[in-house]
Amino acid sequence: MSPSEKTPIGDRTQMVGDKDSTTFRVMTEIYRHKVPHAPQLFAASLAFTLFGILVSFKFFAAHAGMVSVFFAVMGMSPTFHILVDVNKKKVENLKVIGKPRWRADLRLAGNLLAIFVGMLLAYGLCGMWLELGPLEEAFDAQVGPWLGLSEASYEARDLPVILLNNLGVAFGTFVLALLYRIGGALIVLTWNASVWGILFAYFAKLQSSDGLDAALSYVKTLSCVMPHTALEALGYICAALAGILVLRLIARGGDEDIPFKQTLGVVGILGLGSAIVTLVAALVESWLTPTLIGLIG
Repeated sequence: MSPSEKTPIGDRTQMVGDKDSTTFRVMTEIYRHKVPHAPQLFAASLAFTLFGILVSFKFFAAHAGMVSVFFAVMGMSPTFHILVDVNKKKVENLKVIGKPRWRADLRLAGNLLAIFVGMLLAYGLCGMWLELGPLEEAFDAQVGPWLGLSEASYEARDLPVILLNNLGVAFGTFVLALLYRIGGALIVLTWNASVWGILFAYFAKLQSSDGLDAALSYVKTLSCVMPHTALEALGYICAALAGILVLRLIARGGDEDIPFKQTLGVVGILGLGSAIVTLVAALVESWLTPTLIGLIG
């Protein structure tokens, strides 16, 4: 790697990528020629997702819930590519100076989590803005199992049911990332953000039709469910990164800069981390979330 391609490890890290790409130049201007940090990523995902929802309602109103997911994915896909490419460069630099790669991977996971939270909030704001009828019609794919309820209620499921369901989603995320790389991983994260964001708003609307009361109900619900929701998302992110690394091994396993055994070990760590985080998320959902909801009524 030539000196001009090296990427510093500190906060002044420069963006890397195909500098002849129009998309890269646009994203460079948006992020002011620096690799974005979590607050910038949160704001960008919030803005791109809101714009995608707006466009979906303008041109695909009858299917806005589904179409908006793909617009959000297209909006954030260049950023996702930039983050993964920067992570690759940081791992190379950490290897040169003899430091472990977990620093780079941990930052990447945190950045992806910031993107997820921004998307979730965008869908939540959209759900709070819409009346109950239009919300049910536009986002029937997200709230389908709960349509027709007279009021919102939370019933804690058994731990094995929650764990098996979440592990199934994590494995599905791994497979989609393996088959479709960044696009597959981003679709899973965006879809889950849309489901949770709209569902929390839907529950708030069911509990109260008044604007202020509904907003307060939404904040209360979000504060109770966000711990296990964020942990689940982090588990899915780890699974997605493992899938991307496996694909890289398959495609470039013979390259000297990608040591097979070391990379396979990282895949194993990410897979184990995904399983552990998913287990903790299931424990939180089955125990802490009902307790918090009971406390706030």
